[in-house]
Amino acid sequence: MELIEVLDGETFLRDMSLYRDLPWSPQQAQLLFKRTHQSEIITRETVEDLGHIAGGMSCDWLKLWTNETDFSELLQFVSELPGGVRPALRKCVVEELRQRPEEDLDGISPWFAAELPVNLIESLSNTSLTAILAHIQQHFVDFLKLPRHKQMALAEKAITVLGTSQGLAEGEPLWTSWGPCCPSWTGTPWGWWTEGPWGCGWMS
Repeated sequence: MELIEVLDGETFLRDMSLYRDLPWSPQQAQLLFKRTHQSEIITRETVEDLGHIAGGMSCDWLKLWTNETDFSELLQFVSELPGGVRPALRKCVVEELRQRPEEDLDGISPWFAAELPVNLIESLSNTSLTAILAHIQQHFVDFLKLPRHKQMALAEKAITVLGTSQGLAEGEPLWTSWGPCCPSWTGTPWGWWTEGPWGCGWMS
């Protein structure tokens, strides 16, 4: 018999330290979150202690929490959930963001920001974009998993950010900061973006 079949909400809450960090699947996390919610009134503090199970929160619960806490704090918490944010929960967060076009997104996880819809990526600050690029340089496989249109949107924003005086030291070639992302952009429709002997950079 699998653990998920016998683990009820009361048992989980009593022995939370034993179960919170197990690699639950999104479906298991949803089931355990529901069982926990049925056993006890879940507060913000409870959710913050749930570990991987917190990723199973429902859209309704997210909206309820949105009404009871600072949205920026909630957004940061959700974006940093261990194990990532499942698609259905991400969709709920995006819907909330669309209702808050002035929301400051600088505090959210860089990779959560990178997976936002393109129109929201367009609104990201240079601070957020710099954090995304730093993540990509360390986790390039994540970048390759993105849909092509998001890769292109991030590349365009990167060119803008890295081309500023804050993004590059004087005389530093663009490809030095762009790092491993460059090869993905050779052969793009942008004639000024090309591969050189040391990587990628501007076509003069």
